[in-house]
Amino acid sequence: MPANSSCDFEVDMAKLLLPYKNENLDFKKDYKIWNQVYSPKDELRIFEEIVEKTLKENKKIHFENISLLEEVQIIKDLYLDLGYFNESLNRFEIDFKNAPVTIGANISNLIYSFKDYNKLRDSIFFIPPPREPKHQKALKNALNS
Repeated sequence: MPANSSCDFEVDMAKLLLPYKNENLDFKKDYKIWNQVYSPKDELRIFEEIVEKTLKENKKIHFENISLLEEVQIIKDLYLDLGYFNESLNRFEIDFKNAPVTIGANISNLIYSFKDYNKLRDSIFFIPPPREPKHQKALKNALNS
C-alpha cells in the first residue's frame, strides 16, 4: 500500500480466488495453465464487483496480488476520470490520500518471465505468477505512470 495512503479495506485477490481454484490442475508442472487454475473471468468479476461497491459506498480500498491486465486498465480509467493525469507531464500524479482504489502487485511478477518459470519452476515461490506476457508490461507501465 502506498506510504501516504489510508484505506477502509485491504483485499488480497489470491485469497479471494481460493474457493474458485481448480484442484485438478497442477500449475507447477506447467505455468501456462495458470489461467485454468484460477479463472480470469472469476477474478475480473470479483474485482469489478468490489470496485463498484467501494465506489458506491464512497469508501477506500487497496488490492494486493492483482493479476489481470483488465484490472490495471480499470484503475487507469478510474484515475483518468478522477483527473489524476497531468497532461503537461504526460503522467499520472495520484493523491493516494484521496484515491478510492489502490493496487499492489508482487514485484516478482515484474522480474520473472514465462521462460524463467519453465527453467526455475519450484524455486519461484509466489502467487500469482503473471497470466500473460502483456501483464508484465502493463504492471511496469502502471508503476511508472
